[in-house]
Amino acid sequence: MLIQECDYQKVRDLKVGELSTHWDFDAWNKPFSNGEPVQCHLKKIHDRLGCDLSRTNLVNFYGEADIHCVTKFIAAMVWGYGAPKGQRWDHRGPSRLKKMFTDYTVTKKIIDSIDVNGEDNIKNSYQKMKKIKYLGPNFFTKHFYFLGKSQSLNPYPLIFDARVARGIMTSLLSNLKSSTPVINFISFDPVKRPEAYLAYLRIASDEAKNIACDLENVELFFFKAGKADLD
Repeated sequence: MLIQECDYQKVRDLKVGELSTHWDFDAWNKPFSNGEPVQCHLKKIHDRLGCDLSRTNLVNFYGEADIHCVTKFIAAMVWGYGAPKGQRWDHRGPSRLKKMFTDYTVTKKIIDSIDVNGEDNIKNSYQKMKKIKYLGPNFFTKHFYFLGKSQSLNPYPLIFDARVARGIMTSLLSNLKSSTPVINFISFDPVKRPEAYLAYLRIASDEAKNIACDLENVELFFFKAGKADLD
């Protein structure tokens, strides 16, 4: 196990659903010309959720049958590039979203086809999402997470980004009693293959069963552990 027993209660106590990010609607809308379909999706997100997006709100949003899959996907991107109110957010988000939808019809077709119920479907969906330009697993696994969680899948997929990967390595080094803070001068990224993602999901599932907590608590624990001392 990667998580030490002394941290079990800390993992169980995490308030995952309350984790919220703030977004600037005007900044996200700016790269798109009047009438572009993405603008309609952004407006729908703003009208339904406002400018503060919590995990719980997004899971509920994903569960609404009248919301289009593309709108849900864009909401996950906005959430992922955002930051808690008052903190600096990743301003690359709007321009990258613009590039993801260079060919709106093609990107929409891919998003519409995503199915995360079971390992085979996750693997196929992973390969499909990789075809979208300027989109990698750091961000499309956020869509997988919200989609699976909203469908009450058991197990459901989790976010696997660079900071989660860093947190896993931090936990591993802690178990090894490493006295050298190598985590602060070596970068870690998820291996960008579906097999690696599925391996991560299995490990996270084993950790959750061992700790007797929800899957998302394990992911958030690793995310928090991945914050560098030098950040």
